[in-house]
Amino acid sequence: MGFEYQLLDDPNHRRGKFPKGTTGALYDLVAPSENKPLRTAGQWNTSKIVANGHAIEHWLNGEKVVDTTVVGPEWEAIYKKSKYLDNGLNHFGNVASPITFQDHGGIIEFRNVRIREFN
Repeated sequence: MGFEYQLLDDPNHRRGKFPKGTTGALYDLVAPSENKPLRTAGQWNTSKIVANGHAIEHWLNGEKVVDTTVVGPEWEAIYKKSKYLDNGLNHFGNVASPITFQDHGGIIEFRNVRIREFN
């Protein structure tokens, strides 16, 4: 199990009522900025995820909406309140693939997906 960048139609999805479940969130861990620049369903949004060591940033339409560090006492407290608790803190995020896509029966489209590694 690993980190999830949430993408959904916030106003029309049941999870859109919970900040840690809305577009741009580090799902169930860190809510995005309240005034994020979300475009409505049917319009293209751009997203960027930056992972540099233990630092994670989520970007939505050119604006940073999440900025967190995934180590230390504050992170452990956040993690212990999440759905991921049963996976064990030391194993969370250890996945074979650097990126995965999942859906729960909705329609979602992607274009221009790029994965880059910076030295």
